[in-house]
Amino acid sequence: MKKIILVFFTAFVTLSSCNNDDDNYDSNIPEIVGKWTMEIYIDEDGESSLTNCAKQTFFEFFEDGNYNFSTYADNFDTGGCEPFSPILGNWEIISDNEIKLTNNDQENIGEFEIF
Repeated sequence: MKKIILVFFTAFVTLSSCNNDDDNYDSNIPEIVGKWTMEIYIDEDGESSLTNCAKQTFFEFFEDGNYNFSTYADNFDTGGCEPFSPILGNWEIISDNEIKLTNNDQENIGEFEIF
């Protein structure tokens, strides 16, 4: 099982990935490639628990440098779990623990840790 922590500005999101190909890791592919789901949310006020719906939120990083960030939130009117429009863009590892995400001409640089 792979785990990752991504830090964007003052908000922290702990993500984890679990898939069957972890044992077939290719050292030429960055460890961040794959689908990462939310585990916890941390901001300047501390750690917040997530609903089962919010835990469906994920980042998916592809080998070609593209990414998909899909978020889900509880719809309290219907009692369902609603997806938001995914954010698509490009990613680039810029140091041992920093990643640059670019979408719609906006760049965000965040820290990450894989453990």
